[in-house]
Amino acid sequence: MAQNTNQNIDHGKKFLSWQFPEYIKYEREKSWYIIVGLISLGIIIYSIVTANILFVILLILFMTIITLHNRHEPMDVLCDIFEDGIAVGSQFYEWSDIKNFRIVYQPPDVKKLYIDLKNNLLQDFSIPLEDQSPLMVRDILKKYLKEDLSKTEETLTDRLNRWLKI
Repeated sequence: MAQNTNQNIDHGKKFLSWQFPEYIKYEREKSWYIIVGLISLGIIIYSIVTANILFVILLILFMTIITLHNRHEPMDVLCDIFEDGIAVGSQFYEWSDIKNFRIVYQPPDVKKLYIDLKNNLLQDFSIPLEDQSPLMVRDILKKYLKEDLSKTEETLTDRLNRWLKI
């Protein structure tokens, strides 16, 4: 199971290390804000007409979170691949905790490593490869994990986030 990393813990030889932003901060034009505002206003009016006040509250909370989130710069997250597992930020995942991996490489937009965990209670995640060679990452991971070749596209969530710029 994933565990917090400790700088004093020896995870074996470090094969690769890189940093990536915790999220992508998209540049949004004025038109994006106008379109999102009009769509949100339409949904709010519809929700009020249908007496769905709870949805109005949730939508306003969602819009507030997105607005506040956009005001902060993303922090850099460190990814290390060791001979005992993968460290992402403050979490360490042993090889035995990981079901498989896949790399989706469609430059310039998509360069990601997807990690599928065995524990269904923990969320699978993706790691931007940044300037890392996908072939080098793949060669190292294949020594310890099974590669999932059945999925060749980024997840629907990642596609929607990129398309909607959220």
